[in-house]
Amino acid sequence: MKKNYIITADSGCIPGQNILTDPKEIPIKTIPALIIDENDQEYLDLIDITPKEITNRNNQGEIFKTASPYLSSYEKTFTEALEISDTVFHVSMGESISSSSLNNAYTEANLLNQKYGKHIYVIDSKAGATTGKLIVTLIEQLIKDGYSANEIYDKIIHNFIPRIQTSFIVPDVTGFIRSGRNKTTNSHLMNIATKFASKAINKLKLQPQVDVVDGQLHIVKCYRGKQEQLAILNLIKQNIEKLNQADQQFIVYGTIASEESSMEKAKNYLQEKTNFKHLIRQDISGVVAAYGSENLCGISYVKKLEKSYNETK
Repeated sequence: MKKNYIITADSGCIPGQNILTDPKEIPIKTIPALIIDENDQEYLDLIDITPKEITNRNNQGEIFKTASPYLSSYEKTFTEALEISDTVFHVSMGESISSSSLNNAYTEANLLNQKYGKHIYVIDSKAGATTGKLIVTLIEQLIKDGYSANEIYDKIIHNFIPRIQTSFIVPDVTGFIRSGRNKTTNSHLMNIATKFASKAINKLKLQPQVDVVDGQLHIVKCYRGKQEQLAILNLIKQNIEKLNQADQQFIVYGTIASEESSMEKAKNYLQEKTNFKHLIRQDISGVVAAYGSENLCGISYVKKLEKSYNETK
């Protein structure tokens, strides 16, 4: 059966299942990134290894690396999509976080667009994780609303992505600093992060908040959490004012492997204290778990569109 649209995404963008549309009508496909252990054994993210397995092995002292999906994985997924659809939207890891993922996606998309005379739209998420899931859901919404492919791409790139706010709690910053993705410029926060870049940070109950700012990851503040396993609830409480000033359509929240009771408390708090129409739980994948701990968690939402001068007159 011919499909009008297909959505694909890197596994680091955790596309998950359809939220607003029928998966038979608009399939969502995941392209797995690579998780690499100390013996150079490669695993396909979410297929050969789970985030929980990764964090368990991290706790035993193992160190993992990550790599973008194989070029052949992009080629295979895009080709299969174009065989049944004229239009594919691909959500990629952000350029500043995984430039090779974005470049590989662009390379294969350009080749196949020329070959098939169709169109794969590659979208730089500017981040990944909960941001990616939010973008996938926004694409679903725009498809439902009847926008054309060009209009959808334009709205995602120019209207929504600049307004997406993503924040993480990183209870153990060791892996975050090791990943090389820390762009914190505040010297005080950087000193704290460096000083406590070990398991000791958990004992002190320090919970650094890492925000995506202009496509890069910055530690913006550190605060004490009552319990490490409640990191997701603490993140939401610390940002509740911003959440209530946001567009109340969607919020995506997720963790690597926090206890279900903690995630349920976070959901209940969101239901009680905010008016989001859709609370979307989508847990974080192995490419983040490789540098994180069980209670690493994140939220993504869309800030309200600022009114123009004429609208405020």
